Amino acid sequence: METKKLNWFIAGAVFLVSLIQLTLTCQSSVPFWDCGEYAAAAIALQINHPPGVPLFMLLCRICQMIPIGDPGWRTNMLSVVTGALSVGLFYLISVDIILMWRKKIETTTDMLLVFGASAIGALAFTFSDSFWFNSVETEIYTPGMCLIALEIWLAIQWYKHADEPNNERYILLIAYCFGLGTTLYMFTILPLFMVVMIIYFRKYQLNVMSFLVMCGVAVVMFISIYPGIVLWLPTMLGGKMPLFKTTDDAGNTVPFIQDSPAMPILAVLVILGIVYFFWWSRKEKKNPLWSLASLSFLCVLMGYMTFTIVLLRSNANPPLNENQPDNFKALTKYLSREQYGNTPLITPRRYDHEPMHAATWDKTKYKSDWQFFWKYQVEHMYIRYFNWQFIGRAGDVQDAPAGFKLAVIPDAKKDLKQWWFSSSYDNIFPIRFFGIPFLLGILGMLWHFKRDWKMGLVWLAGFLVMGIVATLVQNQQDAQPRERDYFYVGSFFIYAMWIGFGALAIFEWMEEKYRARGSSMFVPALGVAAVLLIVVDVNMAVGGWKLHDRNGNYLPWDYSYNILQSCAPNAILFTEGDNDTFPLWYLQDVVGVRRDIRIANLSLGQTAWYVNQLKNERPWGTDVCPISISQDKLDKGEDSPDGFYPEPGEAHQVTLPVPRDTMANYTNDSTLLAHPAIRFTYSPSMTYPVGGKPQKFFSTADQLVFDIVKTNAEQGWKRPIYWSVTCSPNGYVGLSDYTRMEGLAERLIPVASRSRNGMESIDEYAMEQNLMHEPDKGYNEPHYGFRFRNLNNPHLYMDEVHRRMLSTYRSSFLTLANNALYKGKPDNAEADSVLNMMNEKIPHELFPMPYELLYKTAMLYQEIGDSTNFRKYSKYTIDVCNDLMDIPGLQGEADRRFPPIQMVIDMYEMREEYGDAIERLNSLLPQAQGSPEAQRNIQQKIYELQVKDDQKQGKYTEGIAVAQKALAFIGNANDQNANLSKQNFLLQINEMRRKAGLPLDSSAKDTAMDMPK
Repeated sequence: METKKLNWFIAGAVFLVSLIQLTLTCQSSVPFWDCGEYAAAAIALQINHPPGVPLFMLLCRICQMIPIGDPGWRTNMLSVVTGALSVGLFYLISVDIILMWRKKIETTTDMLLVFGASAIGALAFTFSDSFWFNSVETEIYTPGMCLIALEIWLAIQWYKHADEPNNERYILLIAYCFGLGTTLYMFTILPLFMVVMIIYFRKYQLNVMSFLVMCGVAVVMFISIYPGIVLWLPTMLGGKMPLFKTTDDAGNTVPFIQDSPAMPILAVLVILGIVYFFWWSRKEKKNPLWSLASLSFLCVLMGYMTFTIVLLRSNANPPLNENQPDNFKALTKYLSREQYGNTPLITPRRYDHEPMHAATWDKTKYKSDWQFFWKYQVEHMYIRYFNWQFIGRAGDVQDAPAGFKLAVIPDAKKDLKQWWFSSSYDNIFPIRFFGIPFLLGILGMLWHFKRDWKMGLVWLAGFLVMGIVATLVQNQQDAQPRERDYFYVGSFFIYAMWIGFGALAIFEWMEEKYRARGSSMFVPALGVAAVLLIVVDVNMAVGGWKLHDRNGNYLPWDYSYNILQSCAPNAILFTEGDNDTFPLWYLQDVVGVRRDIRIANLSLGQTAWYVNQLKNERPWGTDVCPISISQDKLDKGEDSPDGFYPEPGEAHQVTLPVPRDTMANYTNDSTLLAHPAIRFTYSPSMTYPVGGKPQKFFSTADQLVFDIVKTNAEQGWKRPIYWSVTCSPNGYVGLSDYTRMEGLAERLIPVASRSRNGMESIDEYAMEQNLMHEPDKGYNEPHYGFRFRNLNNPHLYMDEVHRRMLSTYRSSFLTLANNALYKGKPDNAEADSVLNMMNEKIPHELFPMPYELLYKTAMLYQEIGDSTNFRKYSKYTIDVCNDLMDIPGLQGEADRRFPPIQMVIDMYEMREEYGDAIERLNSLLPQAQGSPEAQRNIQQKIYELQVKDDQKQGKYTEGIAVAQKALAFIGNANDQNANLSKQNFLLQINEMRRKAGLPLDSSAKDTAMDMPK
């Protein structure tokens, strides 16, 4: 086979391996996070969150037109296909780079060395952690990576043909890709620095001055694209002057010139001037660089013009129209991500004082801005991710570490268990590559510089710009809501290529040795290639397969469906985060499920544009939300104190009217029916310093919830109002005592819902129908019955986020079982069937429960009288609680409201395993040395258990002695706990004397009777 054909054949084979890998592990339907929003937006070319990705929307829409598979799977496949294309381009780039120093391929051995090394690197990339994760879901990162690979490949093609006529077409196509990239993923313009360096080393003489000029040109070119074309151009078209700022009367920073007709005219003149400059330079045959530079700028602009889709579609008022960028002024805010606030570029490194980022200011962790930059932003948020790819990964819990210790020391497994503790994945974690890919990459980088230092420098620049420099620009604060490794796949792309070059370094070293001997190296090289393929690529594939296999995962679809079907017709549903909102949008917009429900996201409820849409828009024909906030406030926006702005105030009592017939649906209490109303305390959720003193504020989200509830009440409670169970307590604005659980949503009701024993109020019929009767299909109209597809599949992998969602399901089951057990007419059989259904649908053996839910499950089984399941789940509880107390990294993971020691002792005691309980308590005594009260309580409990153990074994004389010893230990202590313990021991003494046939101790009996109750 010809060398060229073989090269393309292997490229096709590498592409095919990647395509099969990613297809087999692709998520079967809509994933969590932004994926649901993207898929929902694509169905009608709607407007997703800033800064918008219109090219991605177009590509997703094309995928949705393919008449096979689940609609969410179709858009996931866009990442699969572009991922495989990225790997194919990786291989072709690697071959071309190697040939820059090897020059040509003449023998079969040459083919093995060049093509084999490139294939090893390409497969290492396809099996790398972050690329694989991105490539099986509907996200922008893998299509963006494909465009980055295409830009680099085009630059290499220009390098090869730079001396041929019309070589400029490669440069122009790269420029167009940069423009397109701004409408897909902003990081796609980062290879610009690599492209400029490639042109420089190919066409210009290297010296200090020319190199500095090249760096300056690269920076100017980058700025001309971002923020030049991306931000400054729409700013000028919107009538504002970019860069120059001033302060208005309210103290806000505003453009120096705004609402000026001169600015759009100036923008148009600049573009026309560049067009004229191109025409003039060609006509006058000036320096070709001038015409190439001006035409390249116009190509970038042409690609960027894809953003006109955003303007056009926003003006069409689609159901999903985030930020409503229907004019240039709004588009500028949209593109600059204004709703997320400003991020300082270089300094300060710490700037955000929001409560979720409190760790940023922890002086025990970071003593300065630059220590924060290195320890958190570089080490934790980049190097740790880099190590995941090529060294290993401790687990799938957020912030899971990586490093040589877990890569090479088997005994480290127990110390690392905290990083997968909430799962059943002892057979998966830690993932160990033994550092082999990393070491091979270091060798490859050094070899690259040895063989072609200029291109080595280009590759190093790309590695740093798409890695460390990207972390500098993003300026992320501690902590983040999720892992951010997906930002740095471009950097990992470069390093994976060095892995291939590392393989080549070994081959070329062998080549030199065998050439000196005058013998063939093909067979030995083939053996080495096979070994490297196994220890690098196969090792990475095996280690990462289970972690990245989302085939059969329907949880995001089902979870969202179950939230929607928890609501009555025409409901208003408050949600809060990405994962209880975006997949719901997907189901409504793409699948058509429960379009009668109006979703009100409380995070977006902090913005005036969103509240305006809730008040005035009717997506899919739903009713507008009952909102009385004035239109004038909403028009002024959330940046003006006179607009939709946080309001200062204190907690106060509120009374809202309830129609009598509505109240009668929930109670027959004559007092409530005589004066039908709800009364609650409306409390502010924010505190900010004002004049050096803390001032409480009602956030805009508080105001939105309160206003909808109030207006709906004033309109006669026409609309059912719900909160997703994932909403935080602040989202209820003081109404949490007036809610009733109806599945995965809590409904606002006009009567206080908490019973005296603290049992949660539920709609028993709705809960029973939802949890106990799973339908065989989904319904678009209101229909009871939750879906739990595949959750009892032993081959299904669920990451930490998914596992948390399963806890929400289990809490609903436990609430229903608790209600069956403690309602007016207890039904043990019903409670038992509910618990058994929970464990059938979501087996603990596959997806372990948190220890507090295990404890509740065991206790309910005990109350029911199901001894078999009690012993099973109490043993689970004991094992988990012991791990929480014994494994060093887990000791801070327990919820203080549910002390593991208390739960484990309860379980031991109920199982009558008193010796184990005593042993556990004895292990705590040394830890309590600094607290006499704690030591006394532990010792009293030990005596109590010893007495029970002696009674169990019929050792009544020994038990009496222990009880008397306990009384002596308690002595004259007179607190409530001591008195109760004395009473208990005295009663037990007489009970044991009776069983032993000994005369009763009347003084003990009298003393027990006299004890204070």
